[in-house]
Amino acid sequence: MQQNRQSGISSASSAGPGLFLRFTLTFEEAREAFLLIIDRRSPVSRRIMSFVLLAAALVCVCLYGLHPYGLQFALTALFFALFSYLVSAAPALRAGRAARTVAKRTGVYELTLCEEGYLILPGGETLLLDGDARSRAYETDRLFAIRPDRFHTVCLPKRSIPESEHSLVRTILKTNIRAFHDRRGVTYR
Repeated sequence: MQQNRQSGISSASSAGPGLFLRFTLTFEEAREAFLLIIDRRSPVSRRIMSFVLLAAALVCVCLYGLHPYGLQFALTALFFALFSYLVSAAPALRAGRAARTVAKRTGVYELTLCEEGYLILPGGETLLLDGDARSRAYETDRLFAIRPDRFHTVCLPKRSIPESEHSLVRTILKTNIRAFHDRRGVTYR
């Protein structure tokens, strides 16, 4: 495998041209990638859903106030409040837990993103970008998050990709993955 160290491009004799990447992941990058993959909704839609569930809880509390023997209204209000919490907080908690696991494995990651639609992992293992029916990719201001199948999540920090190659990565992902979501300009917390 020959590498052009200036542009980050590598070409393998059997794999075809691709983009060779070597990078480390920070906790924040891993958390953002896992949050994108775990919860496919945008932060705005998540807030709207949480607000609607809290409004339903408030209606149930008012109904309980009007009819104090209607215990079902109080229980329903508690369920709506719980679901509101789960909609807003559960994805962030799961993403944080997964990111802590990745952050503990501090190391340098190496992979090659090939134009034909697959990743070459260390050891020569290939991973198809269009691995199953739920494959998807996200682009944010800081990274590309790729979910080729239900077993793998790949985070490509943009700081490890030359600025001139961002459009190539975007084109490869749009061409070879089932769903590509452009979330640039959206902050994830």
